[in-house]
Amino acid sequence: MARAPAQSSTTRKPPAPRPRRKAASAAQAAVVTMSEAELAHLVERAAEQAAEAVVRRMLLNFGIDISSPIGIIEAQRDFAHLRGWRRARDTVVKQGFAYTTTVVIGGLLAALYMKYGPAK
Repeated sequence: MARAPAQSSTTRKPPAPRPRRKAASAAQAAVVTMSEAELAHLVERAAEQAAEAVVRRMLLNFGIDISSPIGIIEAQRDFAHLRGWRRARDTVVKQGFAYTTTVVIGGLLAALYMKYGPAK
């Protein structure tokens, strides 16, 4: 036969209920109403500000200071210089490939001429 659990001398009391918050006054509980156009404008403005902050931080991480016009002009000149180097490299690569191809084909044609050229 199973025994019933023994009652302890101290009984547990249920936890005290939490005090409820007081109802907000009319000034605190004011509801803001706005049209969809106003809400869309606020969201658009917040998105623009967030995007601007992210871009500014990203450019600063790259070492581009956009807080002054001089910093922007220096960055533009740096990019123009890099563009010039890229174009020069592209030209060298293109012409180097053309010269290499010409030399290889000329060498093959010369070898073929030496081997199968006119009989002596």
